[in-house]
Amino acid sequence: RKGNERVLKARLDDASFFVSSDLSINCEERVKKLDRVTFAEGLGTLLDRSQRIKWIVSYLSDKLNFSEAKKRISISAAHFCKHDLVSQIVSEFPDLQGIMGGKYLLSEGYDREIALAVVEHYLPKGSSDLLPKTDSGAILALAERFEILLSIFAKGERPSGSSDPYALRRSANGILQILWSMNWSINIYELLANCIDHWKTIFPDLSINDFVLIKELSDFIRVRI
Repeated sequence: RKGNERVLKARLDDASFFVSSDLSINCEERVKKLDRVTFAEGLGTLLDRSQRIKWIVSYLSDKLNFSEAKKRISISAAHFCKHDLVSQIVSEFPDLQGIMGGKYLLSEGYDREIALAVVEHYLPKGSSDLLPKTDSGAILALAERFEILLSIFAKGERPSGSSDPYALRRSANGILQILWSMNWSINIYELLANCIDHWKTIFPDLSINDFVLIKELSDFIRVRI
């Protein structure tokens, strides 16, 4: 017991130090730091990724007829959704991503719905995991998953056999689980078509074939059903 206590105390001391260090800067400053972290080769930084997620959130908010207030909350949550990835606490304890992002937002007085959406957008983490409960959390979770599917497929990479380094199958499963859970009806084909048009403007160096990419993504999602 004493040995375990020593180890646990050391880890809690580490965590306390990292949280104190993180609180020395604000959430907006952490968002700016995302521009220094590469997301994936050819796909820009984590800040670029956050902006793509924000674009999809705005699109989905209109399609789902969100009120202006709810749309503002969802877009604000998208803005901050990855800020804790450059925090010291998440660097040391990766399982706390999203959770600490929400807590740091609350500590600065941001709306609880924004903080909760940041926490929920990582859900579900698996087939039997909890699902987002709030509209803003669910739409942000959808946008995050659509973004990675679109970006990785546009780059030309595909899951093969047991190799799926970006967990794209899990992302597609999550999209379907969230849609069914929220009882939302979305024209996925139309969403993909609009996103691909936008992706072509921000990734001019990628040879994106609209027809092929829409078909591959549609088939990929259909297989998950």
